[in-house]
Amino acid sequence: MLTYAPVTLEDREALADLRAAAMEESLSRLGRFDRNRARQRFINGFDPPNSRHLLWNGERAGLIVVTRSAHTITLENLYLYPRFHGLGIGSTALHALCLEADRAQHPIAVVVLKNSDAIRLYERFGFQFQRIDDVDCSYVRMPQRGAL
Repeated sequence: MLTYAPVTLEDREALADLRAAAMEESLSRLGRFDRNRARQRFINGFDPPNSRHLLWNGERAGLIVVTRSAHTITLENLYLYPRFHGLGIGSTALHALCLEADRAQHPIAVVVLKNSDAIRLYERFGFQFQRIDDVDCSYVRMPQRGAL
Protein backbone atom coordinates (compact mmCIF):
# COMPACT_ATOMS: atom_id res chain seq x y z
CA MET A 1 0.00 0.00 0.00
CA LEU A 2 1.30 3.44 -0.94
CA THR A 3 1.25 6.23 1.62
CA TYR A 4 3.01 9.59 1.81
CA ALA A 5 5.07 11.27 4.51
CA PRO A 6 6.43 14.81 4.80
CA VAL A 7 10.01 15.61 3.85
CA THR A 8 12.20 17.70 6.15
CA LEU A 9 15.51 19.51 5.74
CA GLU A 10 17.18 16.61 7.56
CA ASP A 11 16.23 14.32 4.65
CA ARG A 12 18.31 16.26 2.11
CA GLU A 13 21.43 14.07 1.99
CA ALA A 14 19.55 10.78 1.94
CA LEU A 15 17.28 12.05 -0.83
CA ALA A 16 20.26 13.29 -2.83
CA ASP A 17 21.57 9.72 -2.63
CA LEU A 18 18.16 8.46 -3.78
CA ARG A 19 18.27 10.74 -6.82
CA ALA A 20 21.74 9.52 -7.74
CA ALA A 21 20.69 5.88 -7.39
CA ALA A 22 17.44 6.40 -9.30
CA MET A 23 19.10 8.30 -12.16
CA GLU A 24 22.28 6.25 -12.53
CA GLU A 25 21.03 3.79 -15.16
CA SER A 26 19.34 6.40 -17.38
CA LEU A 27 22.20 8.90 -17.12
CA SER A 28 24.76 6.18 -17.77
CA ARG A 29 22.96 5.25 -21.01
CA LEU A 30 23.50 8.86 -22.11
CA GLY A 31 27.11 8.80 -20.95
CA ARG A 32 26.32 11.55 -18.43
CA PHE A 33 26.29 9.90 -15.00
CA ASP A 34 28.35 11.70 -12.39
CA ARG A 35 27.26 10.79 -8.86
CA ASN A 36 28.44 14.07 -7.32
CA ARG A 37 26.74 16.17 -10.00
CA ALA A 38 23.51 14.17 -9.68
CA ARG A 39 23.50 14.73 -5.93
CA GLN A 40 24.36 18.42 -6.23
CA ARG A 41 21.57 19.11 -8.72
CA PHE A 42 19.10 17.65 -6.25
CA ILE A 43 20.53 19.60 -3.30
CA ASN A 44 20.44 22.87 -5.27
CA GLY A 45 16.71 22.46 -5.95
CA PHE A 46 15.71 20.75 -2.69
CA ASP A 47 12.14 21.78 -1.88
CA PRO A 48 10.80 20.09 1.28
CA PRO A 49 7.38 21.83 1.35
CA ASN A 50 6.49 20.38 -2.07
CA SER A 51 8.10 16.98 -1.46
CA ARG A 52 6.68 13.76 -0.05
CA HIS A 53 8.29 10.46 0.78
CA LEU A 54 6.64 7.54 -0.97
CA LEU A 55 6.13 4.79 1.59
CA TRP A 56 5.42 1.28 0.35
CA ASN A 57 3.97 -0.83 3.14
CA GLY A 58 5.56 1.62 5.59
CA GLU A 59 9.06 1.52 4.05
CA ARG A 60 10.62 4.50 2.26
CA ALA A 61 10.50 3.58 -1.39
CA GLY A 62 10.94 6.91 -3.11
CA LEU A 63 10.13 10.58 -3.43
CA ILE A 64 7.61 12.72 -5.29
CA VAL A 65 7.97 16.48 -5.70
CA VAL A 66 5.00 18.39 -7.06
CA THR A 67 4.55 22.14 -7.46
CA ARG A 68 1.20 23.77 -8.05
CA SER A 69 0.38 27.11 -9.59
CA ALA A 70 -2.98 28.69 -10.26
CA HIS A 71 -3.39 26.79 -13.53
CA THR A 72 -0.76 24.03 -13.74
CA ILE A 73 0.58 21.12 -11.73
CA THR A 74 4.25 20.32 -12.32
CA LEU A 75 5.70 16.95 -11.45
CA GLU A 76 9.22 18.03 -10.59
CA ASN A 77 10.57 14.64 -9.49
CA LEU A 78 9.40 11.07 -9.08
CA TYR A 79 12.23 8.84 -7.87
CA LEU A 80 12.17 5.27 -6.61
CA TYR A 81 14.95 3.28 -5.08
CA PRO A 82 15.87 0.71 -7.75
CA ARG A 83 14.74 -2.26 -5.63
CA PHE A 84 11.20 -0.81 -5.62
CA HIS A 85 10.91 -0.61 -9.42
CA GLY A 86 8.24 -2.74 -11.02
CA LEU A 87 5.90 -2.85 -8.01
CA GLY A 88 3.41 -0.29 -9.30
CA ILE A 89 4.51 2.45 -6.91
CA GLY A 90 5.17 5.03 -9.63
CA SER A 91 1.88 4.17 -11.34
CA THR A 92 -0.03 4.47 -8.07
CA ALA A 93 1.52 7.86 -7.24
CA LEU A 94 0.97 9.13 -10.79
CA HIS A 95 -2.63 7.91 -10.80
CA ALA A 96 -3.34 9.90 -7.62
CA LEU A 97 -1.75 13.00 -9.13
CA CYS A 98 -3.78 12.63 -12.32
CA LEU A 99 -6.99 12.35 -10.29
CA GLU A 100 -6.09 15.59 -8.47
CA ALA A 101 -5.34 17.33 -11.76
CA ASP A 102 -8.56 16.12 -13.35
CA ARG A 103 -10.64 17.31 -10.39
CA ALA A 104 -8.97 20.75 -10.61
CA GLN A 105 -9.02 20.68 -14.44
CA HIS A 106 -5.30 21.52 -14.51
CA PRO A 107 -2.67 20.13 -16.87
CA ILE A 108 0.35 18.29 -15.48
CA ALA A 109 3.78 19.16 -16.86
CA VAL A 110 6.84 16.95 -16.49
CA VAL A 111 10.39 16.97 -17.85
CA VAL A 112 11.88 13.51 -18.36
CA LEU A 113 15.42 12.47 -19.13
CA LYS A 114 15.73 11.54 -22.81
CA ASN A 115 15.51 7.76 -23.34
CA SER A 116 14.35 7.21 -19.76
CA ASP A 117 12.27 4.13 -19.03
CA ALA A 118 9.86 6.50 -17.25
CA ILE A 119 8.67 7.89 -20.58
CA ARG A 120 6.54 4.77 -21.11
CA LEU A 121 4.88 5.34 -17.73
CA TYR A 122 3.98 8.93 -18.55
CA GLU A 123 2.69 8.01 -21.98
CA ARG A 124 0.44 5.31 -20.46
CA PHE A 125 -1.13 8.04 -18.35
CA GLY A 126 -1.85 10.24 -21.35
CA PHE A 127 1.13 12.59 -21.27
CA GLN A 128 1.86 14.04 -24.70
CA PHE A 129 5.33 14.83 -25.99
CA GLN A 130 6.02 18.58 -26.32
CA ARG A 131 9.72 19.06 -27.10
CA ILE A 132 13.18 17.60 -26.73
CA ASP A 133 16.66 19.00 -26.17
CA ASP A 134 20.07 17.35 -25.78
CA VAL A 135 19.13 15.74 -22.46
CA ASP A 136 15.43 16.15 -21.62
CA CYS A 137 11.96 15.67 -23.06
CA SER A 138 8.97 17.77 -22.00
CA TYR A 139 5.53 16.21 -21.67
CA VAL A 140 2.10 17.55 -20.72
CA ARG A 141 -1.05 15.74 -19.71
CA MET A 142 -4.21 17.75 -20.25
CA PRO A 143 -7.03 17.38 -17.71
CA GLN A 144 -9.60 14.74 -18.46
CA ARG A 145 -13.07 13.98 -17.21
CA GLY A 146 -13.83 10.47 -16.03
CA ALA A 147 -10.83 8.95 -17.84
CA LEU A 148 -9.20 7.34 -14.81
